[in-house]
Amino acid sequence: FNISLKLQQDSSENIGEDIISEFNTAMDKFFDSLEIFDASLRSSKYENEVWGYLFKETFPYFMRGALAERAYFKPNGYAGDFKMIEMMYRNEPAGDGKIGRLVDAWLLKRPPCAAVRGRRRFLADTLGKYSRNGFAGRDKINVMSLACGPSRELFDFIGAFDQNEKINAMCLDIDPEALKYTDSLARSFEHKASVNFLKDNLIKWALGTSTQTIEPQDIIYSGGLFDYLDDDLFLMLVDRCHEHLNPDGVLIIGNFRQNPDRLFMDHLLEWRLIYREEEELKKLFEKSRFGTSVDITAEQEAGIQLFAMAAKG
Repeated sequence: FNISLKLQQDSSENIGEDIISEFNTAMDKFFDSLEIFDASLRSSKYENEVWGYLFKETFPYFMRGALAERAYFKPNGYAGDFKMIEMMYRNEPAGDGKIGRLVDAWLLKRPPCAAVRGRRRFLADTLGKYSRNGFAGRDKINVMSLACGPSRELFDFIGAFDQNEKINAMCLDIDPEALKYTDSLARSFEHKASVNFLKDNLIKWALGTSTQTIEPQDIIYSGGLFDYLDDDLFLMLVDRCHEHLNPDGVLIIGNFRQNPDRLFMDHLLEWRLIYREEEELKKLFEKSRFGTSVDITAEQEAGIQLFAMAAKG
């Protein structure tokens, strides 16, 4: 409140370094206190009421930031839509007034946003490695992106791949607006890859009730889908991917592990994910058609976005 009042009293559009430092210190202390706050409430019957009070007191400030506002209100029905991902990629603070920009700048530096930017680099690099090494001798390399969003990692890979005429990419998403936007990105740079778009419901696809015909793929990947799926649906979709891969194909899927912002995301943004650690992912894959043929790694930016890479063979 005090920082917000100082900003209102300053008619300049610029934010002084002293205010930025004061704001960041306050936010760091707030986030560090959430773990203590949560631990003190676990044995209390008033847990929901006290979290509700904290939400009410902080809501007017956090909602001034563009990122937090979109995450909470979910205009497309879920927090991590393609516009949200693009905001993280751009990494340019926005929001309502100076306090909004401060909130946005601080959140954009937090581990979840850094991990999303890190997974873009990880996936682009990994697609390149498989295409240059494992599938180098092929005339065509089929790549399929599930819940594709803006597909920046795909276009980063295509732009850097010196034989991109071999790439036959399929971008699948339930959101027609996301597919339209991604199509515009595919047309925004020179390349010889074939990029196709498919609107489909991945739940139906996992259950085998989709009517779409998809040719066998060399790579199927997803950056931000599986941490929204419970274990049963996770396994159904993994097995469906196995079915649609070529005999030596590979599945690459991302899943967030526990991160220091979970309490903020859960209680103040109502952005809940299903977090899985390395051993949990391995045990899930052991129940799938892939069995033990899976390696787990993490993006390097924040280290909280895990990737399972499973080979069909």
